[in-house]
Amino acid sequence: MIGGCSRITQDVAPYTVVEGNPATTRAINQVGLSRRGFTEDDLKALRTAYERLFLKKDGNLGMAVSSLKADTPANNPHVKHLIAFLEGSQRGVTR
Repeated sequence: MIGGCSRITQDVAPYTVVEGNPATTRAINQVGLSRRGFTEDDLKALRTAYERLFLKKDGNLGMAVSSLKADTPANNPHVKHLIAFLEGSQRGVTR
């Protein structure tokens, strides 16, 4: 979900909410995902992935993706989709 009047200069990760000028990733779209039938386990896995990818900006995004792939949340199909999106981005991802 993209907030109104947000300036989007890079790709927006799936399952997230972005806003601002320039846009920054704010959270997982928990309400929208719940309405689409995502389970509590799915939401928990996506929240964990979001925290590791977007809140802890210690290293670059590539390092965070590699670290996440090795862990348990990466077994969730939605987290796998998020990782595949991030790895395939040509323009970079809004953080």
